[in-house]
Amino acid sequence: MEKLKKDKMKPFYNKKNNNFEIDNIYDYLKIIDILQNEKEKDRNAVFKEFYYRGVSNSEWELLPSLAVNDLEFYEPVMIEEFKKAYPSEFDVKDDFEIIAKMQHYGLPTRLLDFTSNPLVSLYFSCSDIQQKEKDGKVIVALPRKNLYDGLDEYRDLIYKAHDQSFLLSWLEKNPGNLYTYLGMVYVPNSLFFKTPSYITEREKRQSSVFMLFANSIVDVEKDTCISDEEAAYLILEGEEYYKKHYGSEKSIFKLHPTLKRLSKQQYQMNFTEVIIPKKVKKDILRQLSNIGISKSYLFPEMEYTAEYIKNKYIFGTQRLINGNFDADYEL
Repeated sequence: MEKLKKDKMKPFYNKKNNNFEIDNIYDYLKIIDILQNEKEKDRNAVFKEFYYRGVSNSEWELLPSLAVNDLEFYEPVMIEEFKKAYPSEFDVKDDFEIIAKMQHYGLPTRLLDFTSNPLVSLYFSCSDIQQKEKDGKVIVALPRKNLYDGLDEYRDLIYKAHDQSFLLSWLEKNPGNLYTYLGMVYVPNSLFFKTPSYITEREKRQSSVFMLFANSIVDVEKDTCISDEEAAYLILEGEEYYKKHYGSEKSIFKLHPTLKRLSKQQYQMNFTEVIIPKKVKKDILRQLSNIGISKSYLFPEMEYTAEYIKNKYIFGTQRLINGNFDADYEL
């Protein structure tokens, strides 16, 4: 990536902020094309599939709604309450599909929306009229292969992370399980993305992919969540660390309801940003609409289609009469 910044992507690279910035949709497509070409040249297949997340305010952090709304401690209760209210909707046994369905219906979860379609993310980086005076950004995830790729037994533990009682019992079975968990969650290249079983046309059109956030580990004696550096030391030392420092194999490290935030190292290694200046948002929305990426396409439910048709004529007339280009945010 560093070589790309100095070479092919130099016209778009903002050295001060260590990100890319575009002036139009063509710049954006060129950046995506360069990234994809470099991935295809990678003989070691270091990078997996690229994923994209568009947000209308470049200052927003990469956090799921459960953390943004400070509801991490209430997650198990909210899930059970929602399942009891609609039991027929949750006859699936797959833990990931349960929380994915809840995400679809607006319940705060540990999932974060991404897409495999870079144009969809570009739309969402520009579409929120409440953020029209803020630069948007597309976060490009460049997840690397890690030790647990293909090991469904361990990967499913992360998908089951909302069931804290299950994870607690698994962690306490033997000290080695703690190190497995630390290796999955705390090493820099351990990110978890999964495509849901699409239950609606909206998810298909948005090419939805979810990033899953796992629980933190807390040091009981210090009463603080451990850092990535402490986790690396624990992984390196292994079970001998317990015996040497605590005199027994009983873990003083417990699962915590707080979701593990991305460290600076994790973010820099696995993500890059494309900034969408506020001054070009409207133009990009029109350009996207011209190639079929609009609110009516991404939200095909009847109420959204009716709203799109209405706004197209109301705001289209206003645009012609008095130049009200804020209308583009409504299309």
